[in-house]
Amino acid sequence: MTRIVLIRHGETEWNRLGRFQGRTDVPLNQEGLEQAEKLAQRLKEVPLTRIYTSPLIRARKTAEIVNDCHGVEIVPQEELTEVDHGHWTGMFKSQVMEMDGERYKTWLTRPDTLVVPGGESLSDVFRRSVGVIEEIIENNGGETIQICSHDAVNKVLLCHFLGLELSSFWKFKQGNGCINIIDVLDRNNFMIMLVNDTCHLGGIVDSTAEGAL
Repeated sequence: MTRIVLIRHGETEWNRLGRFQGRTDVPLNQEGLEQAEKLAQRLKEVPLTRIYTSPLIRARKTAEIVNDCHGVEIVPQEELTEVDHGHWTGMFKSQVMEMDGERYKTWLTRPDTLVVPGGESLSDVFRRSVGVIEEIIENNGGETIQICSHDAVNKVLLCHFLGLELSSFWKFKQGNGCINIIDVLDRNNFMIMLVNDTCHLGGIVDSTAEGAL
């Protein structure tokens, strides 16, 4: 059986401030670095055989810190990069609400139908992220692997693993530094063992940054 340990990167300053990051390469802030260290300690006994990561620095650095306890191969995968927020990139939520209120309302209520000008749809994210996950599963049969990615990508993947439509996107929370565990029973059959676990960061319910989404 293949086990996927799916994590979200640690906090960035844009997460803390509530700015839409998308593909902007924002590094971890001090809180994010500490979250990654705690994540590494939580996962140090997990027998990881390989780590796949989004190439963006916030995900890659989180993966590297976790890997200090494992010393396995880290494989960057462009397909795991965060959703492209297009014209919203770099903006605060309050700015988006004021300047593009109708689209923002759609993002909150029907995220599966929205395409921000210059950006991606969730269907775009689904095609690329699920495609690479299927390849990763095929190439790592019977292993325990880690995927280090982003809020939107993780939520889309969770929809896939649970057989849900992308309209269920907001049914999940993905705190910075969280852990999800998925057991692959076969190509189209998954068992969800853990979702959005942040106990290693303190408390039963996470108090991590809400993030730009």
